[in-house]
Amino acid sequence: MYKQINFQVFDNTQITERITDYFTKTGFKLIHRSHDKFKFIHNSSFFDTWTINPLHWGSEIIVSVKDNEIMAAFNIDTKSQMNSAEEINVWCRFITNFQSFITNSQNITTVTKISLKEVKNSRIMYIGWTIVGCVFGGVIGMYISKLTENETLFYIALPSMATLFFKISIGSKKKQKTL
Repeated sequence: MYKQINFQVFDNTQITERITDYFTKTGFKLIHRSHDKFKFIHNSSFFDTWTINPLHWGSEIIVSVKDNEIMAAFNIDTKSQMNSAEEINVWCRFITNFQSFITNSQNITTVTKISLKEVKNSRIMYIGWTIVGCVFGGVIGMYISKLTENETLFYIALPSMATLFFKISIGSKKKQKTL
């Protein structure tokens, strides 16, 4: 996911400190800083898919300051993630909170606990649907493998149904969010 925002600030005193504070307090690492450019990263790991906090996904944020204009580019690795509507919502709130933190000096340094709770609850629901898919796939696969006397069909049906139920549950939730 790539998102870029541009906005104006009227009070640019201590702007570099405010930019650095916002990202470092939320777990990002400052890897490059020049006079007018900052680069923050959160390293990707094998366990990104299983983390409840989407802000811990691998990501790169580049912030440029030119006079009173700030440009921030957010490049988030969503390819190996569940990409649920709730997780995308956390990132959108994080980006919006950054702009509010810089322009209004509001003390918004973390995404609200409500957003992270939504992600946790949705993860539990998605895992539940995946388990239902495993059971359904196991029953169907066992039945078909007994009929055809081909055990391979059982091993194909089980992960196929689990994946199908998982994909349908994420897709239906995204569709509900857009309506």
